Amino acid sequence: MNKLLEKIKKKIFGKIKEALMNFVKNKLAFCLLFIGAIGLIVFIIKIGPNIPSIASGGLNLMASDQSKVTGMYYSSDLGASSSAASEDEKDKKKNKKCVVEVIENPDAPKFAKGKEIKDLPDTKPEVTPTPKPTPTPRPTKKPKATEEPVENPLVESKEEDEQEVVIFDVSKIPLSTKTMEKTERIVKYYQGAQSYKSGLQWSGNWCYKKYNGKKFGSFGCGICSLANVYASLTKYGGSPIDMLEFLKSKASYKGAGAVSWSNLAKGAKKLGFTASTGKKPSKYKDFQNIMKKSKAMIVLVGKGKKSHWKKTSGHYISLFLYEKKNDIVFVADSGSLKNNGQWIPLKVIYNSLKKSSERQFLSFKSYNKKADTWKNKVFTGTCIYPSNWKVQKENE
Repeated sequence: MNKLLEKIKKKIFGKIKEALMNFVKNKLAFCLLFIGAIGLIVFIIKIGPNIPSIASGGLNLMASDQSKVTGMYYSSDLGASSSAASEDEKDKKKNKKCVVEVIENPDAPKFAKGKEIKDLPDTKPEVTPTPKPTPTPRPTKKPKATEEPVENPLVESKEEDEQEVVIFDVSKIPLSTKTMEKTERIVKYYQGAQSYKSGLQWSGNWCYKKYNGKKFGSFGCGICSLANVYASLTKYGGSPIDMLEFLKSKASYKGAGAVSWSNLAKGAKKLGFTASTGKKPSKYKDFQNIMKKSKAMIVLVGKGKKSHWKKTSGHYISLFLYEKKNDIVFVADSGSLKNNGQWIPLKVIYNSLKKSSERQFLSFKSYNKKADTWKNKVFTGTCIYPSNWKVQKENE
């Protein structure tokens, strides 16, 4: 029996020796195997017995922390039984990852990519914002007498001003009978339908006439102004429609929309007038002198802080009969039911001129019948004349 055991030992040791000799031949493999074996032995001796308790404690800690944040918790049976510990130890030795069972808590709020899907109750105390103090409004300055009254005049897209306005009271200003008679000689055409429906003098059915889809009442202020000047300063005349056709043929006017200063200046020259356009002078006295030397003037007014026409983007009116003593002027405003045919201080006109335009006025100095290429006596359309107007024209 002993002999048999010795033979077996010799064979085993022979095999081991043979294997060791083969490993020695490959030094690198031997070194790696040797180091790995030593490390594995040390790990098993020192840490191996504590693996079950460490694993169970670590998993329970992870489960408790994770349930606080995400509402997930781990099974209480993990790591509790010896069978689970032994299986974990075997898996560790085989370098396999431990599979952890995760059970979802249905009562906990859910998260998606770091953002909470279900709103958590707000535990922060409500903070009532302090109201901002209401700013004290600044006192408004009273407008000067020359800046009043305030009205809602014609805007290019509207036909006529239908608002009640404050008219300058000139009843206390002494005007001679001769001056008052001159006002009856001034033509004051209206452009829109409201005046015609109301039966006002100098309104007509041209308000319904359309050009390129636009009613005459929406753009005819400049044409009415030139027609006013021509019919007031000469023995000829014509309706606003006649003047529109004249400007189309003689002054390169397209026939729809507001006329330009160039159209008006060319038209005035063809009508026999010595006229020139100009910009608003920096000094009011210079504007007074221009008005004083003019038989009539067409001006462009627009909105502004000191303007009497506060809401219009641009509107032509015609001026006549400047009274130097009282510094007032007679106004023909085709777009206003209240301003038309009224006396207004010239200073108000000066403050209302539209600065953004290339020109602000067209001054008519004189009329030459020989230079008049039109000499029109035809009247197209229907007009509500003053009762004595035809008599006046016949006596000229």
